[in-house]
Amino acid sequence: MVRTVSAEKKAPERAFFVLTAPYGRPTRTGRSWTCWPRRLPRALARIPEKHYRELTAEFGIPYYTRIDAPATPEQKAKLAKLTPDAVKESNLAGEPIIAKLTKAPGNDAPIRGLKVVAESGWFAARPSGTENIYKIYAESFKSQTHLNAILSEAQEMVNNALGSSAVVPERGGRT
Repeated sequence: MVRTVSAEKKAPERAFFVLTAPYGRPTRTGRSWTCWPRRLPRALARIPEKHYRELTAEFGIPYYTRIDAPATPEQKAKLAKLTPDAVKESNLAGEPIIAKLTKAPGNDAPIRGLKVVAESGWFAARPSGTENIYKIYAESFKSQTHLNAILSEAQEMVNNALGSSAVVPERGGRT
């Protein structure tokens, strides 16, 4: 005969999960068991908030947006195959550009677009896979004004790289 002692009886102060049957009813009949969170200690619940405060203290409050701009299929194909040399500019929103990426730094996989990084902000431009648009994602660690400057320069850089100045972006996506 096997005797089972639950974690609840052994050390109630450390029991974070309780084995329960479907619909949250405890069972000892051998039905399929699931594991549901019972309670989290207060210190553990505060960890994400503390981590976020530390990151914003070090890097600043992030401001993020995404805009959509119309693009022809030819422009989308060109954007997907851009090289870092296609960006001739050396500054982004008043700061020197420190990286121009077309491949992911971790695994060297192509990102099908372009990412330009400065000290306190970045933008990435990628063609949509389903619509005749390209998307510009941008983030600033300074202010909304700095983010707007990044966006306007990003649009200009992408248009210059694509060889067209007539592309006018539409506000859309997530803000």
